[in-house]
Amino acid sequence: MITALCLAAVLLVASARGQGLIEMKSVARVAPGSPVTLADVATLSGDEAIALAHVEVLPATPAPSRLTIAQLRRRLGEERGVNWGRITLRGSTCTVQALDPAPKSAAPTARVGTPAVPDPNSVRQAVSDRIARILQADAQDLRLTFDAADDEFLNQTTTGRTLEIKPTASSDRLPLALTLYEGDRIVASKSIRVGVLVRRNVVIAAASKSRGETIAESDVTIDEQWVGPNVKAATPEEVIGAAAQGRIAAGQVILSGSIAAPMVVNKGEIVSVSCVSGTVVLTTKARALASARVGDVIQFQGLDDKRTFTARMSGRGRAVVVVETSEDRT
Repeated sequence: MITALCLAAVLLVASARGQGLIEMKSVARVAPGSPVTLADVATLSGDEAIALAHVEVLPATPAPSRLTIAQLRRRLGEERGVNWGRITLRGSTCTVQALDPAPKSAAPTARVGTPAVPDPNSVRQAVSDRIARILQADAQDLRLTFDAADDEFLNQTTTGRTLEIKPTASSDRLPLALTLYEGDRIVASKSIRVGVLVRRNVVIAAASKSRGETIAESDVTIDEQWVGPNVKAATPEEVIGAAAQGRIAAGQVILSGSIAAPMVVNKGEIVSVSCVSGTVVLTTKARALASARVGDVIQFQGLDDKRTFTARMSGRGRAVVVVETSEDRT
């Protein structure tokens, strides 16, 4: 009984970790003339929710508009086929407002405490450089959002000083512990959060796929999008020929966790097995006793003597086994 309860608890925790969360904002401010995306109107957590960040939920409009939770649920469910068993939607209504464009006749002015051009020797610039190194991304491929409340600390100079930057977790709002030293004295310290988006090439499903279906090249398109740093987007090489782990909706960014390598042999199929012994290679035929993917080690049965042995799948219809010689054992 205790074992069964423990197993149920483990399964429940694992299921909860796999779920996503879409939490509507009360107010969203977007650039005028731009379509409103899910990332504009909601805070997203979990891979499946983050993969929907680019989905347009409202057309571009100069006037304030309201988006209710019922409208959002219908738009995502009917148009994107969102599995609400794996994603939680919270909130009630989001008021969408257009940001005021800067007057064309006036010179742009910086917010008090924020330089119009970041000082290359400022804490802000050092933090930006460190995030770029952590994510292995070029500066032009990053969008960083700093809180106005951190301006005074971020605008301090690092000239003649040492700045310690410690990431304390992994998140789209990256938490950092900052300590500024001058010699053997701590000048200042502060914990901040930085909003991070990375420009990546992502693979988008051009057609819906059900669990187990193979994804062909014609089923996807490649696009350049701004995504969160924790979005594990699959590469084209990973996607083409792979099988869907669950339902993939059209227009969805395909994540590494939503696909599996294709089976290269099914149970009962005849496979060509290369037997490597030192510098000698012999090839024989054998029957696979299990289905497998590339790299899997499974049992085979010889067609003549019916003896069983193990070999590693190296491709469709091909496997390799290394046979030790007496010299190898000595």
